Amino acid sequence: MVPHNSFGAALATPFSRFERLTLKGPRLCRGMSYSLRVFASLLARCEEWGYIPHGSNPARHIKQNPHRVKHRPLTVDELHQVGATINEMQSDGKMPATAAAILRLLLLTGCRRAEIVTLKWADIDMDEACIVFKDHKTAKRMGAKKVFLGPAGMEIIKGMAGLQIGPYVFPSREGQGHLSPQIANAWWNKVRAEVKIPDARIHDLRHTLGAKAGAILPAFMVQTLLGHSQPSTTSRYATPLDLAVQEKAHELQDDIAKALGL
Repeated sequence: MVPHNSFGAALATPFSRFERLTLKGPRLCRGMSYSLRVFASLLARCEEWGYIPHGSNPARHIKQNPHRVKHRPLTVDELHQVGATINEMQSDGKMPATAAAILRLLLLTGCRRAEIVTLKWADIDMDEACIVFKDHKTAKRMGAKKVFLGPAGMEIIKGMAGLQIGPYVFPSREGQGHLSPQIANAWWNKVRAEVKIPDARIHDLRHTLGAKAGAILPAFMVQTLLGHSQPSTTSRYATPLDLAVQEKAHELQDDIAKALGL
């Protein structure tokens, strides 16, 4: 791709056939495949805006690896272990209250990491016991996102209120901005190492609530709960948890057993 100096002119010229074949190969590696999706999206937008001719996006001719969406919710047993580990680390002084609060809120609300780390006091409605995100990932399509807080969530928020030193619920050490998202990652890495679940990412805390919701709630409610703009994104949570299936199977079998006099 050959960039031009002026943004108003064509931003790129199409790849040559040799360049496409060199990039294409039999399959793209994982990192290149992700980069290609970003690149293809960028050029598609350039076509839409008229910066390059329609149909000139070279990325559309390159075969990508199948895009697998990671979905790894915590099991009930893992959830208990995570909770116990957070409690123990906090009581032993190995984890600050802010880190414990962030991880607990991620699990309780299913919010994205950035939403919790950048949470402001102005976003919290204490009277209605909810968080109202006016600026979030899907705000353009979904509008303001309301996240309801149960008693446990409200206790966490009230606990942080005593440490309030600025507009952010979780301020940086300097107090000028919010806590770095990477610090939240670092604390989760310590917890998952203790629990021995190395494949569970911090984003899987969101998936944990989503999986539980998907087992008992209609898809449209799960979509609203998680703030998804597309129903297809919510569909991954539609598979019931084994525990929920087991409970319903037992109920059905009990009814039949009673009818049989067992």
